[in-house]
Amino acid sequence: MKGINRRDLFVGAGSVWGAFLARRARAVASASVRIPPAPVARVDIVKDTYFGETLSDPYRWMENDKDREWLPFLKGQNEHTRAVLDTIPGRERLLKRIEQLSGDAATTRLARRAGGKLFFEQRPAGAENFKLFVKERGATRVLIDPTLLGTATSHLSLDWWEPSPDGAHVVYGLSKDGSEDSVL
Repeated sequence: MKGINRRDLFVGAGSVWGAFLARRARAVASASVRIPPAPVARVDIVKDTYFGETLSDPYRWMENDKDREWLPFLKGQNEHTRAVLDTIPGRERLLKRIEQLSGDAATTRLARRAGGKLFFEQRPAGAENFKLFVKERGATRVLIDPTLLGTATSHLSLDWWEPSPDGAHVVYGLSKDGSEDSVL
């Protein structure tokens, strides 16, 4: 029996979900709402052989963002999806409720002790980026705030950090614009 690959599984699940949403949207949409048809992706089979096993990839062309058909295909998918989602009854109310429940909670991760201090990363409520904090003798302060180090046209993210054993120093890496190419 041939196994199913992840791409086929995700495409199949996405198709079933998309069909459900489309059917649901058509059932509740008024006659005046026009849902554009979903564009059909070009099939252009590329075959690769790895260790004697030949694999076919009918959508390899999608990996080339310079392909002249790629951007129109994406825009068509977006228009279709947006039209379907916009017809779901109560969607705006649901989105607002999700935002209320998830948008304003602080998230803490990667806590380490060194030299009697507690170092930890935290994304404060409403913030878009993690900051490095230190807690010492009950007082907490920000050590590294990447949002203050970026510019108006680019942002920095804290990728990693390590306190010295005595907690007197911290080495850390920042990356620019989501590159994950850390600078010490």
